[in-house]
Amino acid sequence: MIDKMKNFNPSIGKKAMEIWISWLLIIALTVSLGAVVYSWVRSYSTSTSEDIELRNQEASCDSVAIVLTNACQTTTRLYVDVENKKDLKIQGVLFNTIDIYGNSDNREINRTLNVGQTLRFDIIKQGTIKKIEAVPIIKVDNTIIYCTSSQTSLENIRYC
Repeated sequence: MIDKMKNFNPSIGKKAMEIWISWLLIIALTVSLGAVVYSWVRSYSTSTSEDIELRNQEASCDSVAIVLTNACQTTTRLYVDVENKKDLKIQGVLFNTIDIYGNSDNREINRTLNVGQTLRFDIIKQGTIKKIEAVPIIKVDNTIIYCTSSQTSLENIRYC
C-alpha cells in the first residue's frame, strides 16, 4: 500500500479537474450565447411583424375618405352629414368638436357608412361649435383602425 502511495501523482487529478471545469465553462458559455441570440431573434421578429401589420393598416386607410358635406347646430345638438367617398365600408366616425373658446370634446359614433352613402350624424354638444374634425373608423380582420390620415374638418358651423 505504501508502494502505491509513492506512485500517486496528485497533479494528474488536478489536470483532470481542469479539463472538466473547462468543458463546463464552454457548455455554459454556449448555452448563454444561445439564449442571447434566441432573445434577440424573438424581439426582432415581433417588431418586424408589428411593422408589417401597421403598414397593412395604413394601406387600408388609403382606401378610406369621408367628406363633411353639411353641418348645423342647435343649442344642444350638432347635425353633420358625412359622405363615404372611397372603396371601404366605414364602421363609425370619431368626431372632435372645438368650441369658440378652443375647448375640445370627442364623440365616437358607431354607424355603418357604406361606399357612396351619406348619413346624418346627430351629436350631443355643449356651447357653440366653431370647428368639427372627423376621423373615419374601419374594421380590418376584427381590428378597429382609426384612419387619422383620412381625417377631414369643417369650420364656421352655422345654426339650424
